[in-house]
Amino acid sequence: MKTLSSLSLLLVLLIAAGCSSSPVNTIDKKNPNATPTIVDSRVNIYDNNLAKRLSLVSVNEAQVGDLLQVQVTFQNVQVKPRTFAYQFQWVQQNGMVVTSPTPVWTPSHVEGGQTVSVSAVAPKPSVVDFRISLREID
Repeated sequence: MKTLSSLSLLLVLLIAAGCSSSPVNTIDKKNPNATPTIVDSRVNIYDNNLAKRLSLVSVNEAQVGDLLQVQVTFQNVQVKPRTFAYQFQWVQQNGMVVTSPTPVWTPSHVEGGQTVSVSAVAPKPSVVDFRISLREID
């Protein structure tokens, strides 16, 4: 019985440690070798609360064969972890949005003070531009 109580206590402590919302520290190279292709970007803010929580760090693009690949990096500027969803839209040279069967909102999570990168690859070679939309998940 004592062993069962000890195992139960250990399980509760492990679950509590996994649910911790303390900030995370990171270490990276002072002079990184990576040279991303940074894209000038414009941000349209419609949710001021989300804008106070997530900050745009960078937008990178690359070619994967004949397809456009995009990586967008955000930083959680607060201590509390955030969960949000994002959706890419792809635009062709003629300005028309590429239609997809169902627009997909993909969930993502970022700890307090951390950065998170989300990426996607265009569905067609005719894609030359993109948009990404964000919404906070409660």
